[in-house]
Amino acid sequence: MKQLFNALKIFGIVFTITFLTSCEKKYFVAPPPPDPDIEISYSEDMQPYFDAKCTNCHDG
Repeated sequence: MKQLFNALKIFGIVFTITFLTSCEKKYFVAPPPPDPDIEISYSEDMQPYFDAKCTNCHDG
């Protein structure tokens, strides 16, 4: 019984180390900042989105 426990413990350690070292960290890269020269207009850029997605349920 003790040998089985030791084998499971070793397997768990090897599995954990393999799992943690195989992770790619590409998803931690921050997106590039937005272009400061592009003007954003509420009535042209945001209001159509709110009209299409939000005000149908949250009109008030």
